[in-house]
Amino acid sequence: MVFYSGLPDLSMGSRLHGNLRAVIPTGAFAEISALCGGTEFCSPTLPKNFDLDFQLPAMNETFKVQVLSKDGSIQQVSISPSAGGAWSLLVDGLGMQGQVFEGADLFDALIVLRKQLERNGFRLLCAGARRDVLPSGMARSMGGARQVYVLELGKPATTLIDIFSAATSEEVGTVDEQQSFGRQWMTSLREKMK
Repeated sequence: MVFYSGLPDLSMGSRLHGNLRAVIPTGAFAEISALCGGTEFCSPTLPKNFDLDFQLPAMNETFKVQVLSKDGSIQQVSISPSAGGAWSLLVDGLGMQGQVFEGADLFDALIVLRKQLERNGFRLLCAGARRDVLPSGMARSMGGARQVYVLELGKPATTLIDIFSAATSEEVGTVDEQQSFGRQWMTSLREKMK
């Protein structure tokens, strides 16, 4: 196991790099939650003397993900996530044997892969490609955005799902549709608070 410790400050908007999972003392969660107003959808500034220990977990999984083609046929790709310096997805299938897609986190790398597939008329049938999902800021900075929240207009997000879990063709959309729904969801929450 590799540990990193003694990070003096996680400033607003900063990101942790690599596949890092925080090991935070129990009392610290209350402090982080208070800084965020009880929600994960922010990036708090932690006190300068706040000490975090990070552990790099092994990522040796490969996911078989179905792909919908423009003619309606279903194919399959193998996706292997990695955090060897940068977040990446190693893809095999659909003529992409050994092609690597990188991003700021796994969700971002999945977006890069999805854009390439969309240009060729394909859509991944996985939860990370659903129109109604987005990762929280905390999931992005501390968990590599492996899990995303299911969004419902006008309601706070509470349900987490793995980005590689299966989704139906009716649930998935383009990257643009997903980003548009995320903006609509944020607007719906602001409207509800008025």
